[in-house]
Amino acid sequence: MQTATDSDIEADQLTVSKVIGKIGNSIIEKHKRGEDISQEFEQLKGKILSQNTFAPLLACQTFAKLCENSILDVNRATAVLLPMLQNSNTQLYTILVECIFEILLIDVKVKSSKNSGRYVCLYKILPPVQHPILTMFSKETLNSGERQFFLMDQINQVLNHREKLIFENSLEFMKPVLFFIFSNRIYSDTLWKSLLNKGRQGDIIHQEIVLLSRSNDYSSSLFTNDLISKATKYFLKTRDYTEIQNLTLCLIVSTIDLAEKGLSVENPLKTIFRVFLDDITDNNGIASFINLTIMLLADLLQVISPYSCFILIKILKKLIIEHGFGTILALHMVLDGFTQKLSCTGLDKESIVEIEEIFNYVSTKDNNKRFYEDSGQGKFLRNYIFFDDKITAYYEFDDYFKGISDITMKDMIKQANTFFETYPLIARGLFLSNQLRYDAWLEIYSQLIAMNKKSKKMQNTWRMPYLYKVANEMHPKTKNLLLQGLPDFGKDAVNNTLSCLAKTTSKSYAINLYLKLWMVDARTYPMLSDALKDRTSNESNMEKYETQITKAFVIRKICELKPTQHGSELIQLISELLNTAENEITVVLALESLAILCENSVVNIMSTWKAISFKYRYEQRPRVLKSLFTFFSKIPKLYQSSNDFSDFTREIIQKLWSKALYNVENDMSVCGAAIDTLAVFPRHLLLLDDIPELLKKGIKIEIKFDDPNKRELGLTSETQKIELEQDGIAPPEIWINLMENTYRQCIDNVSALIANFIADEIKEFRGGVYIVPENRPEPKDVKNLPEKCVLRAVIQFLLQQSRQQTADDHIICGLLKALVPKFSKTLPPLDWKFLHEFFHNGTEIKHNCIRILANQLTISKSAKEMIENYIRNFDVSNFQEEDIGILFEKLAELTESIDSAIYALFIQKSIKFAQSSDSSNILLEHILNSVSAVFVKNGNDLKANMKQLCDIIEETLISVETTDETFYKFVKLIKCLPLKFLDKIILYGLESKSIASFKKSLVIIKEACSQKASNTDNPLNWLTQAIEQARKKSNLQVQLLNSCIMILSNYKNASKAYQFVMELLTKIQNILGKNIQSATPSTRATDSAKTVKTVIDKNQGESNIGSSIVVLDNCFLLEILIISIITLSGNGFLLKTSIENETDRTLKSFRYFPHSLYNLLKQEIWKENQGRILEAFYQIYLNQDVPEVYSEMIKNAIFCCKKLPYFDQHQI
Repeated sequence: MQTATDSDIEADQLTVSKVIGKIGNSIIEKHKRGEDISQEFEQLKGKILSQNTFAPLLACQTFAKLCENSILDVNRATAVLLPMLQNSNTQLYTILVECIFEILLIDVKVKSSKNSGRYVCLYKILPPVQHPILTMFSKETLNSGERQFFLMDQINQVLNHREKLIFENSLEFMKPVLFFIFSNRIYSDTLWKSLLNKGRQGDIIHQEIVLLSRSNDYSSSLFTNDLISKATKYFLKTRDYTEIQNLTLCLIVSTIDLAEKGLSVENPLKTIFRVFLDDITDNNGIASFINLTIMLLADLLQVISPYSCFILIKILKKLIIEHGFGTILALHMVLDGFTQKLSCTGLDKESIVEIEEIFNYVSTKDNNKRFYEDSGQGKFLRNYIFFDDKITAYYEFDDYFKGISDITMKDMIKQANTFFETYPLIARGLFLSNQLRYDAWLEIYSQLIAMNKKSKKMQNTWRMPYLYKVANEMHPKTKNLLLQGLPDFGKDAVNNTLSCLAKTTSKSYAINLYLKLWMVDARTYPMLSDALKDRTSNESNMEKYETQITKAFVIRKICELKPTQHGSELIQLISELLNTAENEITVVLALESLAILCENSVVNIMSTWKAISFKYRYEQRPRVLKSLFTFFSKIPKLYQSSNDFSDFTREIIQKLWSKALYNVENDMSVCGAAIDTLAVFPRHLLLLDDIPELLKKGIKIEIKFDDPNKRELGLTSETQKIELEQDGIAPPEIWINLMENTYRQCIDNVSALIANFIADEIKEFRGGVYIVPENRPEPKDVKNLPEKCVLRAVIQFLLQQSRQQTADDHIICGLLKALVPKFSKTLPPLDWKFLHEFFHNGTEIKHNCIRILANQLTISKSAKEMIENYIRNFDVSNFQEEDIGILFEKLAELTESIDSAIYALFIQKSIKFAQSSDSSNILLEHILNSVSAVFVKNGNDLKANMKQLCDIIEETLISVETTDETFYKFVKLIKCLPLKFLDKIILYGLESKSIASFKKSLVIIKEACSQKASNTDNPLNWLTQAIEQARKKSNLQVQLLNSCIMILSNYKNASKAYQFVMELLTKIQNILGKNIQSATPSTRATDSAKTVKTVIDKNQGESNIGSSIVVLDNCFLLEILIISIITLSGNGFLLKTSIENETDRTLKSFRYFPHSLYNLLKQEIWKENQGRILEAFYQIYLNQDVPEVYSEMIKNAIFCCKKLPYFDQHQI
């Protein structure tokens, strides 16, 4: 480079001007002749760095002139000048900046003139095509406040340029610069005002600047709030009401951020108040905006300090009372906040009075106004709606809510469960109103109770609104329900309330609530104990009766839950109840409590009986007797090998026998209960001496004694000699005699007793009992079993009766029923053909025989042969519905064992028979329930008969018309089909060709998909396959969109849902030619950190629409992806009414998707992968082939996600 001499430095302006002019003219002449100008160009560069006072300015002006004459390229000129800024002094810096701006504006004029006055900026925020002005913001260049001020002034001059062409294109030219400046919070008030002064031309830019300014840190929150406040004040002066409305919503949300961070909110509240001092509320269509404003102010009320509430209360009073705005939902969201603030100190008297006015106004309105009245259209909404998820969520829910009928309200609330967990204030607003139908209100109440149990924050925020609702609820049923939920708030929250209830309402009610409170918080037991011990009462006789029963119930509940911890101190209370209670219910509950304490060894059962026996030994009341039997049933478990306990046990058994055979007050249920209690005792405790003489009749009993002089006992001339062991256990024939001598109403109880003994015996059978020698037939009897075996006695009796029946049918039926249960092992091998003799003894006996045979199918050839023959003879003419019902009751056993051909024919005939007009729907329901149970039991194990069953169901689905009422019964069965078979069902639905089969396929796909989704261990790759099929069939796409909402709404496996979404994202990337997996982790992280800035750059370059749109199958995949994210976030219910209408669906998705993505990325597995997901959408957004509506949707989603920690971590 040329070195400056002393003469050059001291030269005057005229001399310098001549020298530089000569260089410039030389460049122009050489350029005309096409000669090289490098030497002159270097000389001109050197003059810029000259120490002469005048040379830099003149050289820069020459640069600008050369650019204006198109001799120098603008990019080359700026590339030369920009590096000179780094080491320049103040004078040179000023000259260079002005020159660079002049050169760039020359370029703007030239390009605008060639494009009908419209300039298109090709510069970006980031290299390689970074805007030249952004280079000036480097730390090395912008190293003083003076330089920053000068640079901002130059930018501001461009925005307000005197030349019309430059003025009109200044925003387009400066767009990347403006985004950079405001994103980095280095702006000046003058610049912001200049931008706002651009009017409609600058709307999109200043809207996006506001959206981009959002972040989580303190300085960002203050910056954003200040930015919006100034914009709001500006538009208040220009009276641009649409802009004011949008900015007001953003300002409220920004103020919520400040309040949550503990920062002062007085100034923004004053700005908001100024908005509503104007006549803005008199404009048409303002109701929707004001309603949304009230909802957001209600949210602000949740977090604002009571000391700062004064202005906020003024605003709410003005909007609600003076102007009459606010739907019932919005008003009750406000009341929710007021109830919390009134419980705090800090409110002045005037504020309290104004709150009371609003309370009174809302209570009057609640009784006279429709809940979901039309609050007008949201025409005021612009891109600002994506500033915060609450703006979108509150508006969309309010808009959706207006179209919901009373009938569908409950279903909507149920589907919106996740939405309410994200925005609980809406749920609490619904809860406080009296306008909801009871079933809908009950659903919202249940959801809030569930949230309350999971979240301490919810307990704190909902407590006061809940108590307000309790205090003001007039309907007894609702009030009772509310009081029952009170203990869920915990000890600290409701102790005083419960104490007050105990004095002002019935004591029994308060005790019950104390119990619930203790079940929530174990530390509150002393309070519950005091309530139980409290004997001071001025209750009426009826109230005392109720209190006594409640105490008994609560004591039993405590004994059930914590017997060893609190049981001993309850004994005294139980004793008091037993001594003083005159009603059966109290006695029954007290005895049940004692039984539990005895079972848990808190008290000794023998001493307990001795203490209460003086009063209950001769008890005759049926309910009390049954409770005593429950008490006695604990004896076997607590049995001790001592003479005292043995005598006690025999006393009880004798008492039970006395009640088992002799009815009390003609109540046969007492006899049955006594027999059931005897069944609990092991046989070795049921001694022969304790058996009533009635049951010994007809049996010769000889007992061996050590003393040979002892005589035989109980012998009659008709008895038969049976030799027994010395222990005195009753012979098995006793139990058959019991069957013969019991009341008919107690036959089933005796059957259960005998079955219980048989079950105990079968557990002890060894393998040898089940061995049948090879090539030998099954044994004709069971004489190989021990003589004292009850099973042997029963079967031998049945064998004898099959040859010559002497017993009544009900006896045979009872004994057969004792063999019916599925024991731990099958019954021993036996030729069961003798049962055929009983088939004609009545329907119940036949059915018991079939049940026994079905249980033996796995080991018995005779049982299998009999069942197969019976099924083979199936015909409509000789079979009753009951017969088919019994066979399907044992369908699992039949599926496992019988011949496939016989099995398939039987199933087909049975279904056809059940579908016939002569058959009732009850039989078909029973068949389908049985088939369902088989599917559930066998899972995905498709053995021969299971495959037959699946094929039959498939054939039935295909053959039955959708107009047939039975079709939908079979469709419900799809939910139980094995997962492997569901793939086949879905494939059938997707490959349907005719219109009729297509209609049917829609129903089948829906049910099959629902079942696949309900299995959360099942990946969603099957859904991906269905999507691939639907891409080829446009007539299936709407149905699949509906199915996606239904499937993903119920799908609870977050990791597999995440995998499904990422696979879908990858597939779209592959189609667009931008494979998400191709980037290395480090590259992806770098690109992710540039996401927001690159979003700004998009659409500034030329569009290159290719053929990818066609490949995207009319963007079906993108629609699936967007709807999947909306649904997984909990907002799917908002879309259900819009799926059929493509335009409406796209519009709703455009508004729902941004805040849905934000909410989804806050959930656990998604939170861990925020960067990866945002990067995937960023790549889709960058692709110029993506339609504008989806590109805008993704851009808005990124704006809405600015609050996520990911952006703070990467300092974006």
